[in-house]
Amino acid sequence: MTNPATSNKLLTLQNFSMILRANLITLEKIRGTVEDALASAIQAEVAVRRMGLREANQQVDNNPDALADASRLQLESNEAFRQIREQFAEICACIEILKARIMTLDSEIQSVRMDRDSP
Repeated sequence: MTNPATSNKLLTLQNFSMILRANLITLEKIRGTVEDALASAIQAEVAVRRMGLREANQQVDNNPDALADASRLQLESNEAFRQIREQFAEICACIEILKARIMTLDSEIQSVRMDRDSP
């Protein structure tokens, strides 16, 4: 006969595992979306920088502040991308932590099953 406490523990662990796996799938989708958005933003940024540098070079003779403005915008852009990369790294770290927790939980589930099935 199966111990009710063991059965309840197993059910609780399995439910928690399902929730973690669903969260992992969601996080991986978010990571993919952020990765795609970051790649698109980088491509757009490269194009904008090229146009901005051309325009700044053309205006530098007429407006000495144009180069400083372009430089300031580039620094702001670099900071924004740095923050996005940090957030992306945090998402990836969360995914790895979640995967490790799922593996630990799976081991615990296996242990409870073995205890339940042993005579």
